[in-house]
Amino acid sequence: MVDLIMRKLWRNVGWVDKDHTIIRSGQPSSKWKLSVLYQIFPFKSVINISWSPEVDDDDRDEYRFCLKKNIEYHHFSWGAGIPDDPKWDWVWEEFEAAVALIDVLKKPLWIHCEGGKDRTGGVVAAWKLSHNYPLDEIFADFCTYGIPNVSWLNYLWRR
Repeated sequence: MVDLIMRKLWRNVGWVDKDHTIIRSGQPSSKWKLSVLYQIFPFKSVINISWSPEVDDDDRDEYRFCLKKNIEYHHFSWGAGIPDDPKWDWVWEEFEAAVALIDVLKKPLWIHCEGGKDRTGGVVAAWKLSHNYPLDEIFADFCTYGIPNVSWLNYLWRR
């Protein structure tokens, strides 16, 4: 029942790990939805991979919410698709840093981008690959949440 409610309220929401200590989604579009997510899944850490507070009030509201609740907050600013161009190599360094954070942050952990498909899908797939999850499970995630932009897929198979 909780899973059904969550799917109705948030885009591309779902469990990342078998222990249900990591959740993924798109960013909630209101303070109310953020508060409800926290009530259902009282996360202690957040990785926001679509940080743009200068244009997105939801980012500012989310950051203030986390400060108020003493939730560890990490953010990155990448586009949904990254060009295959050396000037974008900094994104892949940050991408690897975000993947590594998943193992060291306090759990429960919430990972999200704007829609929960491209950036989140890439980070979650990379984490699962590094933890020897079967490829069919990673591809099942793509079927459930959407196939990430080809730039994320290309990087995953090169790493």
